[in-house]
Amino acid sequence: MEGSAPVDVFASASQSYIDILAGEELIENNSREDFAQNSLVLIVPPSSTLNISGIEDLTTPEVERTAIGNPETAILPLAKKGILAGNIPENLPRYWS
Repeated sequence: MEGSAPVDVFASASQSYIDILAGEELIENNSREDFAQNSLVLIVPPSSTLNISGIEDLTTPEVERTAIGNPETAILPLAKKGILAGNIPENLPRYWS
């Protein structure tokens, strides 16, 4: 859209990107519609011997590493919001910043 590509419908997982497009007047603001949402989920392999039932359990010394999806996608800002909201402990061992 920024390169003048003709589109009829555009969907983005990033609300901030849509805000940028609106600021550049590249979209009709009254056409914006939220139609999906994300949630942070905790997934533990079935073979795990760790007793993990919630996010707070990830800070125990037995947990040596955690991972999230591709940090180039919208999940990283969502995960950071979870930390800021107190839903994810700050001292979580992780491979993202």
